[in-house]
Amino acid sequence: MKLYCSALLLGGTLLSLPVRSHAYAVNQGNVHALQPRQIEKEYCYDLNAPMRYDCWDILQLDPYIQKHFNSTPACQPAESWSTCFIRLGSNHSDAACNTIGSTNCGPGLDSLSPYLDPSIQPSVRYVLATIEQVHSLFTELARSVKRVDAEDPVLAKLRTNPLNLTAEWDVPAGDYRTALTLGVPYIGAQIGTGNVNIGKTLIPKPIFSLSLRFLAALERTPRVTDRMYPADSLGPADTNDVFDSGLQYLMSNARAFTSFAQGGVWTIKEDFNKTLQADNGAGLGLAAATLYTTLALRRNGFDVTFFGTPDENLARSAPDSPSGIYSCTSLARNVGQICPAAHASSARYFSGVSGNIFLFNSTVNLPNVNAERILLDIFDNSFADITTMFDGGYNCTIQGHAGALLGIYSDGTMDFQCFSSLPFKVPGRTIPQYVT
Repeated sequence: MKLYCSALLLGGTLLSLPVRSHAYAVNQGNVHALQPRQIEKEYCYDLNAPMRYDCWDILQLDPYIQKHFNSTPACQPAESWSTCFIRLGSNHSDAACNTIGSTNCGPGLDSLSPYLDPSIQPSVRYVLATIEQVHSLFTELARSVKRVDAEDPVLAKLRTNPLNLTAEWDVPAGDYRTALTLGVPYIGAQIGTGNVNIGKTLIPKPIFSLSLRFLAALERTPRVTDRMYPADSLGPADTNDVFDSGLQYLMSNARAFTSFAQGGVWTIKEDFNKTLQADNGAGLGLAAATLYTTLALRRNGFDVTFFGTPDENLARSAPDSPSGIYSCTSLARNVGQICPAAHASSARYFSGVSGNIFLFNSTVNLPNVNAERILLDIFDNSFADITTMFDGGYNCTIQGHAGALLGIYSDGTMDFQCFSSLPFKVPGRTIPQYVT
């Protein structure tokens, strides 16, 4: 039986996407170019043309997916919208993309069923390609987390207590696994504040782009984050569970999928494995390393006191005044300076991001402690993101969020400033308490 895919249309209703001619208009010998928007439409309707991000909006795919596939009668009972869409629209009708690593969800998924009405072929082609790419994204993110955990040289070194602290060094397993899975969006949050340096390493451009897009997509779809990181959870038993939960929600909720894929951000074919391999240990483990290091410092009696901006503190008593009395070590561009203080158990950090001044201090009598050396070792070895340790921890504290599990809230929103576990003191200011 020949089917013109009324199954892809709610109750047989056709989304108005007529087939267009792909030639320029000719007017009795006067050849003129079509208007730019019309040219773009012609391009998007061309089934042989390479895909473009802007075709997502030109083809009006947000309303197309939501209106015609949230509850189409053609879907089978308990069949997800994405599985239904693939079955009806793809030449690979038995494929399913609901779980990470699905072997039959891959290249070629966007080859179209021969039974499709020609007027919807461009739309179906773009949606199928996006389903495949979103599946690939979550699958490769899950694989990269396993690789980072096993191979990241910074995390390997942190397990050996390189700062020679005395108290317990280990991080709760659930928190550690959660932090590992947040490596990509964490980088995006740092880049968004202008901080692209990790220790002495610049974020590679492929990671730069992917992290910003993934963070923005999660921010548009907090329900996805909520599924990945349930509020009542002690952390995943397996990091794969995080990405499986997020992917399953997207593939079963058409509205969430369109928000996550808004603007065609995941439409063009990408090799996510290659992109994530470009990291070479420079940053995907940074979120876990920052949690690891700041929690160890907290357990060993370190805290931070906020001393305001340089203009506010020039008159503070020496030798804890800003640089000038002691020589300071300048860090990478926009990161700031680390300076000694009155005692070896304390050191100053001058933020290159905010201009704020912080006193890093040991509150217990650790043998031969040198706070300045500890901060320099943290920076030199990328044991933590210094700006998150100080500026992030301070901002998280004054907002009343200190104590939030890795800055993930019950409504699915995220605040990566809260990755610092260091306790903060802010003289003269009452700090609101974090309420779960």
